[in-house]
This record gives sequence, structure tokens and C-alpha cells, in this order.
Amino acid sequence: MEEKNTTPLRQRMIEDMNIRGLCEKTQKAHTRNLKHFASFLGRPPDTATPEDLRSYQLRMTVEGVTASTFNVRIISLRFFFGITCGRDEMKRFMQFHRNPRKWMCRKLFGSPAGLDLPVMPVGWQGICGVIEFKGAHFPKSVILHAVFFYLRYAVSYRDLEEILAERGVTVDHATLNRWVVKFAPQIAVRAQAKKQPTASSWRMDETYIKVKGRWTYLYRAVDRDGQTLDFMLSERRDLAVARRFFRRAISGNGVPERVVIDKSGANLAGLQAVNAILKFTGSGRTIEVRQVKYLNNILEQDHRFVKRITGPMMGFKAFHSAEATIAGIEAAHMIRKGQIPANGANAFETFAALAA
Repeated sequence: MEEKNTTPLRQRMIEDMNIRGLCEKTQKAHTRNLKHFASFLGRPPDTATPEDLRSYQLRMTVEGVTASTFNVRIISLRFFFGITCGRDEMKRFMQFHRNPRKWMCRKLFGSPAGLDLPVMPVGWQGICGVIEFKGAHFPKSVILHAVFFYLRYAVSYRDLEEILAERGVTVDHATLNRWVVKFAPQIAVRAQAKKQPTASSWRMDETYIKVKGRWTYLYRAVDRDGQTLDFMLSERRDLAVARRFFRRAISGNGVPERVVIDKSGANLAGLQAVNAILKFTGSGRTIEVRQVKYLNNILEQDHRFVKRITGPMMGFKAFHSAEATIAGIEAAHMIRKGQIPANGANAFETFAALAA
């Protein structure tokens, strides 16, 4: 890519793009996006501050810039500040834009740009909206007690129906199912947003969950201390699914230093694909992959909690209800492990606070 009358700063960025072998179309996009940012700034872009980046992103949001355009501009700025300017700390102030999505979409935590691996923004309440209990025939406290009890303890819907009846609450087991499917995933999203920071050494493996009489794969990841990172239910176990899970986990927890996996070739290939993306985006940091079976013992033990809760359910009848229920179980498990700041509250009060 050649341009006449280029400034030294722009020429340096062009040289950096040539060194990394970016195609001409990508180079033009990066240059165009940097011009747009400089026009907004009114001065050389390398003098930008974190507050300038915040104002720029806010303006794009107010102007109604599409998610794809927003994210492409952020990718260009990450390249400029991280590679050309050597100011990696500026990347922390750039967040990718996400369209509101329903939990039933299996790509809820997928990378928004497809090329980079950003850190998930903390303000998920704006994305998920308010959890509405309007129109329910029971008080909010009754619904939350029922949902929490089902997700936290090994009971079936009919068992829970009897337990509530003994306490003077008459509710059908089908209604309990609807409550769990509706509210559990919304609370789980908020639990992910409010969980405490995790370690940079991960353990990843998959376990089996029966849906519609067939075994499906529950991908799970914890850190070296056993703290939950992410999870994803899939009907298949292959390279594409492994890659999607790693992108999803990194989107919400950042790029780890190392990941321990089993001997699965699909998981190894998925991590190698993620490392290739990291190299392509110019971050200069890749993930160390270790295949040491005994290091995954902490994750194997963590699987037991989920399996113990799903045992009395005797399998799920639909994939979307399995996703929703498992999301709630994982949220209850994170509360049990102390990943959600409790401030002296008990487990149920912490759970209910997530729905506030």
C-alpha cells in the first residue's frame, strides 16, 4: 500500500501492516478508520488519552453506528496503539460493541468481530435489560426461591412441587419449569458479569449431558483455583465447537497465560486456531498449551457438582431448556464457591440480588 504525502506516523503504521502481511484491503480499512479517529480528535491520534477513546466510543454509540462498523474501527485502533505506538495499556479502554441477543442463541459469548479476542465489558445490565416479573401470578420472592432451590439442590420438578405445597404454595411442576427456563439464564448472565477476577492459568474439559435421549457435550473451564470461567453446551465435539468455546471464554475472561487440556485433538486444534488469531491481530502474546492429565483433576471434581444436580432430572427434553437450566446451575455453583461478592449475604440473598 502506497500513499503520497503521508505523515511519518501514518507511514510507520503502513510499514507495520506490511511487516505483518496484511492485505491491501485491510490496510486501507485501518488507514481510513485512523483518519476518522484523528478527525474526531482534532489532533494527532498518537496523543489520544483514555478519556478521548471513551468519548469516541460514546459518540459512535450515540450516532447509531452499526456493531460491525464499530468493531472494525476498534480493531484498527487496537492495531495502531498496540503495534505502531507501543501503547498496549490503551487496549483496556476499548470495548467491542455487542447487539442484544437472546440466551437461546448458542453464540451468546462469541467474539463480536470474529478477528479479535476482546475482554467482555462489565456493564451487562444494559445488554440484558431488567429482569421482569410483571404478570406473574406469584410474588417475586416465591419465584426466586423456587428457581434457586431447583438449581442449587438435586431435586426434580415434581419433588419441588411437593416441597412448595408443604409450605402452602400450590404451583404445578410445568410452571416451575417455565420459571427456570425464563429466569435462570438471565440471572446467569449477571453472575458472569459480577464474578470476581480469575487466574490466568486455565483448565478445560468437557463432560456429558443427555438431551432428548442423546448425549451432548458440556464444555467447561475453570482456573487453577477451581473458579468457574465459562461453559457451553454443544451437540457436537469438534474443532469448530472447541474454537468457539475458547473464543467465548476469552471474550469474558481475557487471554490466559496457559490452558491445560486432555489429549483431545479437537481441543488442541481449537487452541492452535486461537493462537493463530492472536498472532494475526498483532497482540504478540499466545497461549501456552499443556496436555497434562493430572492437572485437570480439579476440573473433573468440579464436574461432579453439575452432574449431581442434573442427575434427578433424568435428561432434558429440549436443547434450549438444557442450556437455560445448566446456565442457572453454573450460576448457583459460582455463588457456592464464593465467586460472586456476597457482602455478608447468604447464598439465596446473593442469588436474589442478581435478579434485582
